[in-house]
Amino acid sequence: MIYHTTVCPLYEFAKTGGYLSYMPYLCNFDYIMFSKMGVSLYREKTCADGDEYCDFKVKANAPIPPYWPPHILDKDDPLK
Repeated sequence: MIYHTTVCPLYEFAKTGGYLSYMPYLCNFDYIMFSKMGVSLYREKTCADGDEYCDFKVKANAPIPPYWPPHILDKDDPLK
């Protein structure tokens, strides 16, 4: 693993500014952005989904997970 964090400054900003409705889109955009950079992003929890933390992991030499359909459109996604 290259990077692992459990905090999300963007979530805190959105909560303070009243922008929480945008967070699912921003969280899913991370997958697209990292995929296009050739980096594997894995996440099991998000603050935007009501979890106590955002489990944001960038892994070295790991397969890049598919980013379509976005989590917000996948009815079986655990982030819902």
